[in-house]
Amino acid sequence: MTYEERILRIRELSEELKTASPERIDDFAMREYTVPQAEDLYELISRRYRRGALILTTNRAPADLYPLFPNPVLAEGFLDRLLNSAYVVTMLGRSYRPRQRPGDGGKEGPPEPSRPM
Repeated sequence: MTYEERILRIRELSEELKTASPERIDDFAMREYTVPQAEDLYELISRRYRRGALILTTNRAPADLYPLFPNPVLAEGFLDRLLNSAYVVTMLGRSYRPRQRPGDGGKEGPPEPSRPM
């Protein structure tokens, strides 16, 4: 690929990113999934895999996600697609949520444990 072709491809990708709408899943893996829930998650990940952005937040390490799925084959396929091309950002520190509680006066509670992915 020539330099000019690379620049053109970068510009094309940049235009695609401007119109892309990421899916967001906050507090992922808070509890075990039922079969229909696990199948729906697998379908979502399969549709987004290498086609669209997905922003997912969780307090669990990837290895801790397997037992939450009712079917180990589904769990493996899901996590393989999820982690294969992921950028994992580990954030350490206190949670921002205690500051958002009404009537709390903005006090922070004790630090919450963080586990890197």
